[in-house]
Amino acid sequence: MKTLTEALEEPGVIEAMKKQINKFRFKEAPKLMVGAVHWPPHVTLQERIPGVTDTTGTYGGDKDVGDKFYVSGPIGNILNILAEGYNFTYVLTQPSDLSWGAKFNNGTWSGMVGQVHRKEADMALGSFGLTWSRFQVVDFSMSFYYDERCITARKGLPVIDPWGFLLPLSPTVWAGFAGALVLGWAAMLFSTSMPLATSFRRKTNLAPTLFFQHVRILLNQGIPKRFARRGYQRLIFGSWMLVVLMVLFSYTGNLVSLLALRYIPQPIQSIKKLISSRNGIIMQPNTIVTTAITNAESGELAELNRLHDYGLYKYSSALEFPKKLDTLVRRGDHVLLITSLESSLLMAKDFAKTGRCDFYKSKQKFLGTVHTMIGQKGSPLVPLINQKISQVVESGLYVYWLKNTIPFADACKTFPSKITIKEPLALSNLWGLFALIGIFYIPAFIAFLFERLLGNY
Repeated sequence: MKTLTEALEEPGVIEAMKKQINKFRFKEAPKLMVGAVHWPPHVTLQERIPGVTDTTGTYGGDKDVGDKFYVSGPIGNILNILAEGYNFTYVLTQPSDLSWGAKFNNGTWSGMVGQVHRKEADMALGSFGLTWSRFQVVDFSMSFYYDERCITARKGLPVIDPWGFLLPLSPTVWAGFAGALVLGWAAMLFSTSMPLATSFRRKTNLAPTLFFQHVRILLNQGIPKRFARRGYQRLIFGSWMLVVLMVLFSYTGNLVSLLALRYIPQPIQSIKKLISSRNGIIMQPNTIVTTAITNAESGELAELNRLHDYGLYKYSSALEFPKKLDTLVRRGDHVLLITSLESSLLMAKDFAKTGRCDFYKSKQKFLGTVHTMIGQKGSPLVPLINQKISQVVESGLYVYWLKNTIPFADACKTFPSKITIKEPLALSNLWGLFALIGIFYIPAFIAFLFERLLGNY
């Protein structure tokens, strides 16, 4: 069976590939070397069952793929469309480091990019993000998908917010409530008629007393009759009572509901939070992401790169991600730095296994890239690949295939960050309330000591 290079040397083949791109087929099916790495849901390398014949291509042995595996997934589907449409067979080959490819200081390349650049492979599935350094050594196909990176981490255990007693009212309502208290107190103070000669001194002495009458109403206590003898006094106090009743009823009802809620902590929502958390970072080696982080000279990515000095990075292939998720990430001291789609797939598989949504994706998305295949520099095969990819993308097939590869994809997408639990409240749930009481007791105790020392007690 001829190789692609031998097939291209036949007279008229390259010209036909360029001029008859819609009708071209190899007369004799050549055997192509295709670089591939397991990267679900886009590319899945599955072990073949002995005695069962697959129909997805012809496979040979090379490195650790050989005839023991076959390719599936959306990109595998595109490869099979290419093989059937242009009449070729293929052999899967994996790079020894199971990576996409990065450039070394000596100018050589690792991963699938290195395979194609050294002409050990005619094409590679990837999918690949575009960079200038890669573009100089390989040709990219047109894009068939776009995705961004995110942080995948373990959710915390449900807890009650210790400052939850402040939550029934928004900050603006608390501010308005305090303003109404001050306004009512000032109105009562300045409307009190007194002789001019003694007005200022008496009002100064009266001010604390009138203020505490408003506080008494706030605490559902009565006030002495002497403070409400006149009509305007009753009107001011009555208005304040109405405000207090409305706010307290709303506060009480909301507080009862909030005390039954448990908040599920999801603290790492950005690169900045990840850096401060000092969690271990699990990601694939020699990718466009590792290159971007390593080459960053400023900003969040540069700070992220400095975490190498603390030994926080762990590089792993996508084949090991499910195990890493179930061990290191579930333990709570590691995160996965992967694409948003990979995160959805891993969480969906974990949900299918456990019936729980134990993980979450960060709100911040970063390093968005297109997804492409690659071919040898100047290869006439790349335009043929583009022709089929265009048909697949425009028909919506690629997104359709992706959705079908991720069962329970939406199961954890809208999982609430608050849940309702009925159980006795513990001291650890309400320590914020006691802390607030302590804040007021401390100055009271200090004042008491001063009075004792000064002999005014």
